[in-house]
Amino acid sequence: MINIPFTKAVPETLEGSKTDYSKIAKTYDTYRHVREIWLSKIIEFCEVEADKVILDFGCGTGRYTLGISDVKNPTICGLDPSIDMLKQAAEKDDGRAVNCINADGQILPFRDFTFDSIFMTLVIHHLEDKEKAIRDVFRTLKRDGMCIIMTTSHSRIKSSYLRVFPGLIEKDLARLP
Repeated sequence: MINIPFTKAVPETLEGSKTDYSKIAKTYDTYRHVREIWLSKIIEFCEVEADKVILDFGCGTGRYTLGISDVKNPTICGLDPSIDMLKQAAEKDDGRAVNCINADGQILPFRDFTFDSIFMTLVIHHLEDKEKAIRDVFRTLKRDGMCIIMTTSHSRIKSSYLRVFPGLIEKDLARLP
């Protein structure tokens, strides 16, 4: 395992995310697959290379964390508030030595200027205090670092299969920026 520099003391965390993924951790990957286009865009926009230090903010079961590790082999860390999701990531690791950190993403337990790139994939809507989280992301990025936030648009939500479930569409429109 590669050493990622933590702050001297792990800061006090806020209340967790809006959703408790621990209940679905074991079956999460059955329903959520890696979108190859998203993986390729993360690698492209984050300029991922073997000499980079990357944070997957809200990594869940490590789908994108491990995919990036397979393709480019950077020093990579997956951070998630759900220990059960991280356990699933660790089970899939197969010796890639991905760092898995259980923490609330609104107060990152890393020193300033640690990461070359940080990415979030369908995470931003789970953060109670988005502004505070983004400030901490930029605190932990190196001076020329890159933050990539991937989410979905309201038009995509409206045109998705969810249209047959109107109550779900309204909930997703309310929670996704």
